[in-house]
This record gives sequence, structure tokens and C-alpha cells, in this order.
Amino acid sequence: MHADTDLDDKAWSSFRKIMNKTRAAGKSGEDVELSLPVQRPEGWGQFRPVSVVAAKMSGKLNAELANGRLALLSASRELHLETHAKPTEEEIQAAREARKKFDLKELPSDDGYGWDPDQIDAEKPFEPSEVEVGITPPLGYFDPLGFSKVGDAEGFRFRRAAEIKHGRVAMMASVGLVITHWVRLPGYELAGNSWSSQFDTIVTLPALYFFSVMMVIILWLELSFWAQEDDRQPGDFGDPLGLGMYSTEMRNREINNGRFAMFATTGIVLAQTVSGKDAIEQLGL
Repeated sequence: MHADTDLDDKAWSSFRKIMNKTRAAGKSGEDVELSLPVQRPEGWGQFRPVSVVAAKMSGKLNAELANGRLALLSASRELHLETHAKPTEEEIQAAREARKKFDLKELPSDDGYGWDPDQIDAEKPFEPSEVEVGITPPLGYFDPLGFSKVGDAEGFRFRRAAEIKHGRVAMMASVGLVITHWVRLPGYELAGNSWSSQFDTIVTLPALYFFSVMMVIILWLELSFWAQEDDRQPGDFGDPLGLGMYSTEMRNREINNGRFAMFATTGIVLAQTVSGKDAIEQLGL
């Protein structure tokens, strides 16, 4: 028992010397080969103090620490993705409402923001003052009574289609009011120049027959060839004559001419009702 105690004292004495050398080498920055005495008691052959092994394997220790840190970062990212990758429907709707508060067209550029311009235009409320067709100088966007509302795209489409159709009818009516000074349709020969006499002639025979046939033809055209399709622009009924004139410039001209014709037709009818003179006689001809 006493011999074993002496062996233990010698071993720990050697261990303390090795540790002192390790500390001194760490302070001075020198590399010291650490080793236990060559003659070791039986049972100590495989023993290596932890500090000695760590000193010899400092490179592996650094690698282990780095791998541990990387594992912690990876676990943290996985937790972040699991927590935030799937926003709720309420969060998505709140983000969309917040985006609508800004005028996205005033931003310097869409580059770098990850936005799809087509999606932005689809989500942005309809603005009637930004429609390309129908806004021309000198008045520009003219809606003093506020019929067109922001966001009401369907209502604006219906009113624009009605405006174009009324303009086309007014253009034909204004021309017809001038031509009837020289040419009368069958059954209207006995009508006078005043608007009241011409209007009253409609309900007399044979003018009533021709008027009824004309109304049936117009109704058939309105429900077939002249029906406004949802997938076409207001007033677009094709190009049967192949003129190729359906452009923004020509559409603006047609709308302006139709607006002018509506005023002109109204003025001719009112003057004819008051004065009893047709469109040509009103000019003093």
C-alpha cells in the first residue's frame, strides 16, 4: 500500500511539472512538446490529462467550436423559418391595405423591391382621371358632377360605352337634320319644317310603317352586332371595313366629335322647336 502511494505521488509530481511548462509556454508564445515521463507505473500507460490533450489538439478544438457555432446558427435559422415563413391570412391582408396607402407610381423605380408591375396595377384602385382615352385638351379630365368614382371600373366602363354610342347617334342625327331639308324619307313628305310637325308625322300612316321597321332593325343590331362585349374596349365593334384606324388618337377624335355632335343636335332641335325652321333655314339659307 505504501509503494502504491509513492507511485501516485511521483505521477502527480510529473503532472504538475508538465502543467507548469504548459503555462509558461502559453505566456511566452513558444511551442513546447508535452509528454509524460518515459517510465510510467503500471496502469498509467493510457492516461492523458485533459489539459494536455486539449493543448495538443487545439486545432481540433477550434474546429469543434466552429462547428458548434455553425450548428447553433443553423438551428436558429430553422426556428425562424418555421415561425415566420407562413404568415396568416390576416397579416397578408393587412400588408396589402398598407401598400394601397401609397401611390406606387411615385416611387423612383420598381427595381430591387421585388414587385410585379402587373400585379401592382391589378391591385391598385381604378382611377378614372388616369384613363388614356377621352382625356384631351383643353379641358383634360372633365367630370364636374362626379359621375365617375374612384374604384368603380365597371360603372366607368358603362358610362364610357354609353357616351360613345350617344355620340355616334348624335353625329348621324346632326347630318340627318341637315339632309332632311332637301330629302325626305317615304311617308314624311307631308311633314313641315318645324320639329313638332315632323315628330307628329311619325304616328301617321304610312310613316308609322317605315318607323316601326327601322326600330326593329336597330333593336336587332343592338342585340347582335352592336352588343358591347366584355372582353373589348367600350365602343369597339371590330373593323368591318378594314380601315385600321382603331388607335388612341382616332378614338379621342371620335369621342370629341361625338360630344360636339350631341351639343349640336340638341341646339338644332331646340332652335327648330322655337323658330319653326330646320337646320338649313336657321343659317339663313
